[in-house]
Amino acid sequence: MANHGHNRRQFLQRTALGVAGATLAGAVPGSLAQPETLQGVQARGYVAGRYFLSLDGVQCGFVKSLEGGNITAEVISEPASSGTFANKRLGAARVEPFKIAADFSMAGKLFSWIAAAAAGTARRQDGVVIACDYDNNAKSQREFSEGLITEIGFPACDAASKDAAVVTVVFQPQTVHVGKGSGKVAWALKQGAQKLWVASNFRLEIDGLDCTKVNKVDAITIRQAAADQGGALDVPNLKVTLSEVSATTWVAWHDDFVIKGNNDDGQEKGGRLVFLSPNLQTELASLVFHNLGIFRLTDEKQEANAPAIKRLTAELYCEKMELSYNAAVLG
Repeated sequence: MANHGHNRRQFLQRTALGVAGATLAGAVPGSLAQPETLQGVQARGYVAGRYFLSLDGVQCGFVKSLEGGNITAEVISEPASSGTFANKRLGAARVEPFKIAADFSMAGKLFSWIAAAAAGTARRQDGVVIACDYDNNAKSQREFSEGLITEIGFPACDAASKDAAVVTVVFQPQTVHVGKGSGKVAWALKQGAQKLWVASNFRLEIDGLDCTKVNKVDAITIRQAAADQGGALDVPNLKVTLSEVSATTWVAWHDDFVIKGNNDDGQEKGGRLVFLSPNLQTELASLVFHNLGIFRLTDEKQEANAPAIKRLTAELYCEKMELSYNAAVLG
């Protein structure tokens, strides 16, 4: 712990533009280079095939995609004292947020961070993203400090989809240091986490409602302003599509909650959206819903005389969402 604090002080002391840092001890043994100044490094992009993430020295695995984390400055235009053309200069340097996409082959350290943010107990993390070629040779790296999650995106769950699904995470670091990488990243997937999470592998559960014929739950995005650490979250509504043949309990709740006005806290419901492994039995993770209230129930648009299952779309508000993950699978 003392060594980590010493490294943190070096990280902050060796920066002129808030862009510097010390190598995170133990992040990826043998794969991190010593820090270099920004002047000698190309910071805009990397010729690489994969991106490896570590958080506070814990290996988390390869992300599916990576955006951002660049260092930019605003261009400020000022009227010229004479002549036709405006004078331009740069404002203060700033760090763009990172955006990553991850599946459940990633380690539980990442999902613990996500779960804390979703629960409104966001905590800042130091870390490093290593750009690798397809042979896992480290080519470059971006170390970041004090990263705070500002957005969590869960994909649409659709029974008809064959697509691999990912969780997207946006986090804002306070500083980023760009350097060269060296060595090879060694990372072994846990056997139970090797299979892809597919968008059709889900189960919806809501207290007192028949969810057996739910065929789609729209994408869910939870947001928080970077400046509001620990503050209120923007929790989205839930949009669910289901077959009309299983809608009796949904219609009854809508009639009581919306039309008859019996919609106090005691009439709200809890529930879960469960993300399943390919065997449709093992739970990888789940979104836990608190204080759900239905406010809209409509027929899905259909073409006249078209042979199709008649479906309804239900929209529900939600006061709080929490992420629970299977530590036995993700570690």
